[in-house]
Amino acid sequence: SLVLVILIIGAILFGVLIVADIVVRQAKVTQGFDLSEKAYMAAETGVEEAAYKVNKDFCRVDTTDCNASGALSLGGQYITTLSIDKKEPNTGQTTGLGEDITNSNPWEAALSTSSSLLLSLDLNSQNKIYPDSITISQNPSGLGELIFWECQTIGSPRTCNESFQTSTTYTTFPQTLNTAPSDSHYYKIRINNTASETVTYTLTPSSDHSLPVGAIIESTGTYQDYERKTKFTLPKWQIFGGE
Repeated sequence: SLVLVILIIGAILFGVLIVADIVVRQAKVTQGFDLSEKAYMAAETGVEEAAYKVNKDFCRVDTTDCNASGALSLGGQYITTLSIDKKEPNTGQTTGLGEDITNSNPWEAALSTSSSLLLSLDLNSQNKIYPDSITISQNPSGLGELIFWECQTIGSPRTCNESFQTSTTYTTFPQTLNTAPSDSHYYKIRINNTASETVTYTLTPSSDHSLPVGAIIESTGTYQDYERKTKFTLPKWQIFGGE
């Protein structure tokens, strides 16, 4: 009976040790998860700050002006880098997806009935980043509407002077839009598909520059020994409406 008691006590102690080990491991995993999440939170904060610099502060996207770095009050640091996005997004095209939008690889956007494409050419820069012109065509030919906004910029950083803003509406295609003064103007292009069928609109930049469609923000967040990286595309285009 003494042997039996010893065996029972040993089994209980062994079980307690196993439970204790599991609890310790779980605590370490939970702590590691919390620290990793804090690093991720720092990285996300960096993305938000860089996006604000682009959209609200009009930082120059072809310089280091848009890069962000800092520390959170609860701990954690972040640092970001920014680049110009010139890649053709997924808008129903047949070729060129993910490649630079150039004169030889134009941007194709398939718009369903009553849908619209809006593209803003308002990234501030030190040097010229936009093409001198953009030609917009449609296939099949038919109904459609193109609205082209121009806004003269003022100040440093350059912002839109709404007192010098104009718009022109076109209902025939193709149309070539003059964007050569992009060092002193911002532009917006809106294409409305008013046809009763899906129409593919092609935006072809002149050969001098690729067509920027946004910015890419890469952010690294750290907390103690943990590091998290995130990549965010800040689009300057949108498709909305449609059936």
